[in-house]
Amino acid sequence: MIEPRAVFYYFMSYIKQDYYNRKFFKTSPTSEELYATAIQYGLTETDIQSFHSMIGMPRP
Repeated sequence: MIEPRAVFYYFMSYIKQDYYNRKFFKTSPTSEELYATAIQYGLTETDIQSFHSMIGMPRP
């Protein structure tokens, strides 16, 4: 079992937004729901900036 961490949920949200939503695939939970979950687990702006600098992609 993966420990529930804010960055993990943000990463899942990013993948769903980048791939599934662009191809109009319906998934559950949605990228918006995963982002809200990341916020609930304490996602910070620093976490988001670190994530995007680590993967080398700009923030959408």
